[in-house]
Order: sequence, then structure tokens, then C-alpha cells
Amino acid sequence: MFPSITIAVWLGEKIFDPTFGFFSGYKIPQCKTTDQYLNYIRSLPAVDSPQVFGLHPNADITYQSNAAANILEAIAKIQPQESRRGVGESREAIVYRIAEEMLEKLPPDYDPHEASHCCPSFFTEMQTFYFYLL
Repeated sequence: MFPSITIAVWLGEKIFDPTFGFFSGYKIPQCKTTDQYLNYIRSLPAVDSPQVFGLHPNADITYQSNAAANILEAIAKIQPQESRRGVGESREAIVYRIAEEMLEKLPPDYDPHEASHCCPSFFTEMQTFYFYLL
């Protein structure tokens, strides 16, 4: 729940005063139509300053620093990873080797025509199953 002081400050009668503003340039619009509200919203800045939300101006610097660090971290994570000592396989080589090992364990491809003659009821059921999947 909101403390009563918060309600008294932000949701009091004074917010209906035409000169009231939450922050410089952020006033409650006195509009009568939807188009007027849309125009007012479009006139607001695309990027709000932290002060609009009651934060210190340096909050934007912190946000920008964190965003840049997150982007750089994401870029670093998707880069190919090489062994630090130059010994061993890269991440891509390991993935390729595991994929090759998995492919070797698969049974050989089957001929659908031959399979339909060998097990007609199973083949018909599988075709129905694939139909529902699509």
C-alpha cells in the first residue's frame, strides 16, 4: 500500500490545477478528444530524463553504463571462444565434433516406399501424426 503522505502529495486536489506539473514540461493535459491526447503524447520527449521519475541526474549515466556493459557482454559471449593457452579445441570445434558423433549413432535413412510395404499400419499412423503436427 502507498503511504498516506504519497497519496496526499501525488493524488491530491492540486493535480487538477491547470498549472500543476509533475515535472517541468510534464503537465496533465486538458484535452477533450482522443486526437488532442495523442498530439500531446507525441509532443513529449522520446527519452525522459531520470528527474522525471524522481531520480538523480546521474541515474542516466549509470543506466547508460550498465546498458553498454550488457551489450558488450552479449557480444563477447557470441564471439568464438579459443583456448587461453592455445591448446585444445575451440567451442565451435567441440560442437562440431559432438554433432558428428551424434550423426554416427543414427540409423541409416529409410526408404519411405519400402517402409510403407514393411509396416503398413505403423506407416499410416505416422502419416496421420505428421499431418496433425503440420
